[in-house]
Amino acid sequence: MAITIKYSERDDIAWDGLSFDLIFGHPIGDDVDLQLRDLINSWFLVGLYAGFGGNIHQIEWQDGGMDRKSLAWIVDMGSAHQRAVEVLVDILGRFADLNDLPEGELVVGEE
Repeated sequence: MAITIKYSERDDIAWDGLSFDLIFGHPIGDDVDLQLRDLINSWFLVGLYAGFGGNIHQIEWQDGGMDRKSLAWIVDMGSAHQRAVEVLVDILGRFADLNDLPEGELVVGEE
């Protein structure tokens, strides 16, 4: 899998403001950036309509930086189950594999 996951070791991770940072070793193109955002927004919509055992309430995109090596967003996970994060990791990994993306890391909960 081209995407590895790193969970924060902090004890105070907020489920109602869970941060995600998807970081690549080198810049990704505008087309890949847009496709990734569409994929993540689609995941969010599934959660909005209780597709993960509860409702995800909100997604807020963050400035990923001008280097084009990262995407960052914060999600109010609401009453969604942990499985929502697992699904996100799975679909991002599959997307990365199918599109020959550089090695990446999804950092969850670091802010």
